[in-house]
Amino acid sequence: MKDAGDEEPPQTLFKNHYFEGLSAVSWADTTLCAVDPCRPMSGFYSLYPAGDDGGYLDDLVAASRDVLETLENYVAVQPMVTFFAALYAEMQSIKHLSPEIRETLMEQWFALYSGEELPKGAGIYKLISGWGELALENLCRTGPACFEVSFRRGVSRLKWWEFGAAAGSTLGIFSLISYAARPGCSAWVNGAASASGPGDRPSSVGHGTGRGCAGPTSGKCPGCVGSAYFPWICGLHILLDYFIDQAEDLESGDLNFVSYYDSMQDAAAALNRFTCMSLEKAEALFSSWIHTAVVRGLLAMYLSDPKVKACGLSQYARQLAAQGDAGWLRRMCAAVRRIARI
Repeated sequence: MKDAGDEEPPQTLFKNHYFEGLSAVSWADTTLCAVDPCRPMSGFYSLYPAGDDGGYLDDLVAASRDVLETLENYVAVQPMVTFFAALYAEMQSIKHLSPEIRETLMEQWFALYSGEELPKGAGIYKLISGWGELALENLCRTGPACFEVSFRRGVSRLKWWEFGAAAGSTLGIFSLISYAARPGCSAWVNGAASASGPGDRPSSVGHGTGRGCAGPTSGKCPGCVGSAYFPWICGLHILLDYFIDQAEDLESGDLNFVSYYDSMQDAAAALNRFTCMSLEKAEALFSSWIHTAVVRGLLAMYLSDPKVKACGLSQYARQLAAQGDAGWLRRMCAAVRRIARI
């Protein structure tokens, strides 16, 4: 692993880098404010001199907070949502830095989550000082214990670029919020809060073993949902995206996680592993058909894209879709694309 200990401070690392049309915003503040209605809103552009966007970003964050405040059960899933949002913000903060340092810092960031010790001068510590703390540190205080165990186990099975891919998906956030929006979910989401005393970590009924849930909350609690989506479903989502974008990312100089596999055969094998694990985890969740549909929908949508054929990936696409029992859905998506020319 290269040493980035002597790199520039975070104030200059963000200069001249862009993401979705917004120039070098403070990812942690923006993303966390959007999912935490109580977090103070200020300084979204503090690390970038351009500054004013006419109030667009403030309005966007405020709209998200307004919606979340209408969800009666949001408080029960908020620790998990906040974790996913913070992890996403951390990854984006690193991924869109200078190409000369981003890979080293991504490796160091992953090392922190996998329990590896780094030199005190490692560059990642300079970024963390700006974030305040790692996402996992906050989750260990406020989130469900079952997810922490599952998270550490999952991370131990990943490469650094697979961890980065999983962190880059927002599907876990959407899934948790959708659970909180269900009228009939109050019994299990509120159980997470009522099972703990003041100041205690939330722990849903049946979390005594530390290996997952049992009893009435099995497959339903926020920790169970988070464990299915991270790293497997989230990782599959972003790896598929990068799988079909390899040529254009190479041309534009963007960091592409799939490019770190030694070969396309290795990349396809990894995608196959993520597909199998995603379906296995999805089938264990409450209303499993929704989550398995998400997995198969990802396979069908990405692997039917015209870029697959243009990049010579059709054989891999057919095999991956078949492995996920999504071959028929992929063909349907391909037909729709031809008709709609998308």
